[in-house]
Amino acid sequence: MRKVLGLTGNLGKPIRVIHSDGGPDHRVTYPSVKLGLIAMFLLDDCDYLLAVRTAPHQSFRNWVERIMSILNLALQTVAICRSTMSADMEQILKSLSTMAAIRKTAQGNDSFKDELMGSLAEVKQTLNDLFSRLTLKGTKFNTEGAASDALMAELWDAIQELDSTVLKSDTQSKQLEKRPKLKEFMDHCTVSRKYFFLIKKCGSASCHICKPPRLSNFDSLQQFPDPQPSREDSNKYMAYSEVYGKETTEEYCPSLKTMLSPSGDDAPQPCKMTAETIRDFVKCTECIKPRYKHVLNIMEFFCRMTQILL
Repeated sequence: MRKVLGLTGNLGKPIRVIHSDGGPDHRVTYPSVKLGLIAMFLLDDCDYLLAVRTAPHQSFRNWVERIMSILNLALQTVAICRSTMSADMEQILKSLSTMAAIRKTAQGNDSFKDELMGSLAEVKQTLNDLFSRLTLKGTKFNTEGAASDALMAELWDAIQELDSTVLKSDTQSKQLEKRPKLKEFMDHCTVSRKYFFLIKKCGSASCHICKPPRLSNFDSLQQFPDPQPSREDSNKYMAYSEVYGKETTEEYCPSLKTMLSPSGDDAPQPCKMTAETIRDFVKCTECIKPRYKHVLNIMEFFCRMTQILL
């Protein structure tokens, strides 16, 4: 990410906003992800860093996700396969069933790591060549490799400078809570929510926890707000401009709200959302995209439609 920011001339800016799809490497509720964001904040001396992940079923609002349809064009009719490693290394790889296991083995076995990287080199080069041919509105796509060991060491050094007691194995919240200086920083400078993680300096030049802000108008920066219900319609939420700068809580977050579940005959029956269960569709007035209605029993669907028409 820092390499991409450097290419676009945004690396040194004091405000950084990250919008991701919420996969394991970007899920802002994971302690390991929080550590990475804190390291980036410290290393680049940001004043304000906001990492937001997309809520479920809202991927179409994610700028990054929108570009996937273009990337898929480059992958049409393309087959890729890594080159074969030595017999011993192939046997080791066959015994590993998860990426976590592969990473752990690579950390303790340099030969395995080198051969695995070599076997993937041709695949990575092929994908880079394919994606580099794409353009969006006249702008060519840029591709970058994964973060180097040296760059990751820089990020780790930033965490160690903050709290030398933090270990690389600290991937759980209860472990991080035992690191006094890190906990002090997180209590002082961070706001953690289900869908965003905010790191913001306090603004005091004499603070011993965070550095003085770089922005001259830092005081105008406010905390990122939580969704709040509209006063006119409780089924809708207030506009961002209405809640920015106000004290908010996470109690109205859609996925955290306690919903009364119907029971008995009124309880909805589970239905697999596949092409075979699509019975109807409506067009969304906001994104102009179809939204499908899934019903498991075709007779149930016709009975409901008949009742509506009558």
